[in-house]
Amino acid sequence: MDKKPEDIVEEAIGRMRSGAINREERNSNFRFALIFSVIISTIIVLLAYDQYQPAIETNEKGQTVVIIKQNRQGHYLVNGMINGVAVKLLVDTGATDVAVPEHLYKSLKMTKILANRSNTANGSSLTYRSSIESVRVGNIEKKGVSATILPNMETNEVLLGMSFLKELSIRQDGRKLILAVPD
Repeated sequence: MDKKPEDIVEEAIGRMRSGAINREERNSNFRFALIFSVIISTIIVLLAYDQYQPAIETNEKGQTVVIIKQNRQGHYLVNGMINGVAVKLLVDTGATDVAVPEHLYKSLKMTKILANRSNTANGSSLTYRSSIESVRVGNIEKKGVSATILPNMETNEVLLGMSFLKELSIRQDGRKLILAVPD
């Protein structure tokens, strides 16, 4: 009952013509692709979530501190909340206010209060004064934070400026930025 190689080839060709191998291979390939994509998606979500999640620790003085890791470009990006909405914040000690791209302000439950002309590093532009009911980074929350809405800002990050940072203790330790509410 040993099959000759040419019989095996002939049988395989017959199965291919009938579509039996193609269906089996397609089902197997589909299952593999589905499992692979779920695993990769999970890894990406976990890495992205962890990358910007601040660490909350207690320092030597017994204060609770928020630690933000520096990214490869040397910036401090962190997950935060504005008016209860999750946002990505870019710490910017050179920004007077929290600066919000115009395309985000409505989703962050903000309103334009007053139109203004501002001089920025990119020149003069139209901006809008606003106020944020609540800004939260880790366990640090501030209420009634001054903000500026910027029509020409095209990023999805909000600049976390000095209107939030000014009353905090800010210390850089290597590639970490440590925020604390002073005693």
